[in-house]
Amino acid sequence: MARKKPNETTDDGDKIDRAAGDVAEVLAAELTACRQAVAYCVKTACDETLSDYDADRTNMFESASKLMLASSALASALARLKGEFHQRITIAHQKQEGGGDGN
Repeated sequence: MARKKPNETTDDGDKIDRAAGDVAEVLAAELTACRQAVAYCVKTACDETLSDYDADRTNMFESASKLMLASSALASALARLKGEFHQRITIAHQKQEGGGDGN
């Protein structure tokens, strides 16, 4: 029989929970980066010293709007993931404690 490494679990639920937490961390980091990119694009697009580059400034506004849409989608996915993660933990805890409806 193979020895279990420290902190290794054989419970698939624990592995899924850890994976969900890892994905949530990655999404949160991407959301932060996306919001920083939006701020940079808007700042650059509003920079009047770049008047010779009006086409580039317009592209920056377009990029900012696309990044805002991506940011919204990331925030929504992160909220759903955290909600599902919380619900999974709550249900698992209730079952361990003998609470809940037994389903």
